[in-house]
Amino acid sequence: MNPDELSALWTFADPAASEGRFKALLDTDLTPAERIEVQTQIARAMGLQRQFEQALNLLDGLRPSLDELDLDDAAARRGAVRWFLEHGRCLASAIHRDHPGRALRDYSTAFDRAVAAGEDALAADAAHMAAIVTEDRVSEAWTARGLSIAEASTDRAARNWRGSLLNNRGMTRHENGHYPAALADFEDALAARREQGDPERIFIAEWMIAWTYRAMGRHEEALELLAGLEARAEARQVIDPYVFDEQGENLRALGRTAEAQAAEARAKAARTPPA
Repeated sequence: MNPDELSALWTFADPAASEGRFKALLDTDLTPAERIEVQTQIARAMGLQRQFEQALNLLDGLRPSLDELDLDDAAARRGAVRWFLEHGRCLASAIHRDHPGRALRDYSTAFDRAVAAGEDALAADAAHMAAIVTEDRVSEAWTARGLSIAEASTDRAARNWRGSLLNNRGMTRHENGHYPAALADFEDALAARREQGDPERIFIAEWMIAWTYRAMGRHEEALELLAGLEARAEARQVIDPYVFDEQGENLRALGRTAEAQAAEARAKAARTPPA
């Protein structure tokens, strides 16, 4: 079983269905290493359903088996990396946020093992997760590690991590008021998303740029970009309240109060459930 085959079983919007597919896979002819790798994905699916304790119990039950794996086998190396990744994700979850240091240790171990195994996508994933649970300076260092691997890799799955890594660093910089640096990250993230070819992620990347334009006082540029996003959303028969929110903020900043109120009303209507 290769990583692409495992990835194809994922529907992240429906982790329960994904869990079912992984459990069904356990009834097939798998090696011990492949069984561990598949069970780490069951744990991840549980975590996405907020079943953190069940996921940790499953992973903790697998832990003794890691020491018995033949690390000359690619599936064994991946299984070990995935174990530390998923254990870290559980510890970093909403009910375990008092353990950021333990989660970081897991992510660091996953990163080192992935690099040693030549698993670029898993290394980028581990760096991305490590950046999320650390302070700003350390976070940027982890993001740089992940980007270095993703940008140099020929693995499509690894290169696809560039957008997330750049977006997260841009978010941190934006929140700290470093708007020009944030904008550069969001623009690079947009380029990565366009290479990836996912329309929804391209849409979000453009929204992040518009959000940063507003913070920099570039309201007309923000409104131009948001108008394009609104048109694209309507073409897909989608109403996006976040686009209207940003339009309202920019219009108010420009003193166009009546237009701002109209945009805010559209945002509110988009969030109001049908009767």
